[in-house]
Amino acid sequence: MAITLPKKGDIVRFQLVRNDLIGGERINSKVDSNTVGYSTAVRIDPELNVKHKNLFPFFKNKVNGIDDPNAYDYLILKDAVNGQLEVIGVPWIQDTTFKIIEGRRADITIENWREEWRGPTLAFFTSIGASINLNVQDKAS
Repeated sequence: MAITLPKKGDIVRFQLVRNDLIGGERINSKVDSNTVGYSTAVRIDPELNVKHKNLFPFFKNKVNGIDDPNAYDYLILKDAVNGQLEVIGVPWIQDTTFKIIEGRRADITIENWREEWRGPTLAFFTSIGASINLNVQDKAS
């Protein structure tokens, strides 16, 4: 099974063929560009050859045993929280775990809600393009 390659701007979630070698599951990564080749990828991540060497035993069947980091494509990811760029070889990804996130829902709880915050809150979320459903519940004393 091969993954459907994401496009620039997509949010992706996946595990590597061995997560313990170069970090854990990627759950909050934004694709910073369409796939790139080796020459671009190694300029962004000078450690690319070391990562390839460490991971190759775990994905060699996916690339017919070709031990050449120049032979496949790379994703450039940007962590949505810290903005760091990361280069991931497409064969490094465990295919069955790869998902392009179509959308997310965030639930925010404000314990000390004041009604005068309704207008500014709705205005803020509208200004950033978020769809919001504001439900206020009273606590009985």
